[in-house]
Amino acid sequence: VTHAHSDHYGGLSDVFRGKPIYCSECTARVLLAKFPGLSCSEVIRPLPMRQDVEVEGVKVTLVDANHCPGAVQFIFSLKNGDTFIHSGDMRYHVKFKDD
Repeated sequence: VTHAHSDHYGGLSDVFRGKPIYCSECTARVLLAKFPGLSCSEVIRPLPMRQDVEVEGVKVTLVDANHCPGAVQFIFSLKNGDTFIHSGDMRYHVKFKDD
């Protein structure tokens, strides 16, 4: 989940038990407050900002989306060298050009 706006978590509920939900630590806190039945260890998987983390064989890095507190863009780096960016919502700032 890129950030904690209802149009991005609309399918969640306290009883959600699907695949893990990866998000920023800030977004995880909001989701756990909104849905107290979710478990941080079982469902919600907060990832650190600007650190490479391996998730199911894919390198994932979260970077600030400059949209709202906790909003991130996910950078996925595959083992074959391909890189993909997923951004829910973002606001451009000139400092991102060099990032």
